[in-house]
Amino acid sequence: MKPALAQAYDRLMDRAGTTALLAALADTGPGRTLPITDLLQAVSALGGPSRLGPLRDQLMALQPLLLRMDPGTDEEQVGFRHPEIAARARARRSDAGVTTGNDPHYAVADLWLLLDGEAEAGTEMREHLEECASCLETFAGLERLKLKVARCAGGEHAPPELRTRIVASVRQTVESAAGPTLPTSARRSSPGPP
Repeated sequence: MKPALAQAYDRLMDRAGTTALLAALADTGPGRTLPITDLLQAVSALGGPSRLGPLRDQLMALQPLLLRMDPGTDEEQVGFRHPEIAARARARRSDAGVTTGNDPHYAVADLWLLLDGEAEAGTEMREHLEECASCLETFAGLERLKLKVARCAGGEHAPPELRTRIVASVRQTVESAAGPTLPTSARRSSPGPP
């Protein structure tokens, strides 16, 4: 990304009060959108606006970054316009909200890292969650958000039967090209003459 473009994105993303909105959209991925009602719930859980009016005000402030379909309606869908914007927001999410001083709670960004399996102090954080209702509630909200995003943004999984058919087809193609192979149980475990 060109430095000038990165700076322009950062200026827009630095607007006051938009951290929760950007964090909620960060996991949708490029070209994917969230229904406005799900976005409102996610943003609210992250400490952002809990009403549509203020949320839509933030959407307008970030308009150059966002893709909005059916804006202003109950069917509105919101996402990032470009993969570079989504990537920039994800990178910034991990830098945002770091706790300092005597604050015993984990920042939302740290909880995202734990949820994504990327936290360096995962064991310590999980122990804290067992003892801290506030952090556990925030973490649970992030889990619900991630599940909603996966569901809304194409998180469907292929049925197991399809996987079985694909593996069988690949195996058949390989065997017809290279000749049949011995089953694992018939292979010799040590090298040497037959």
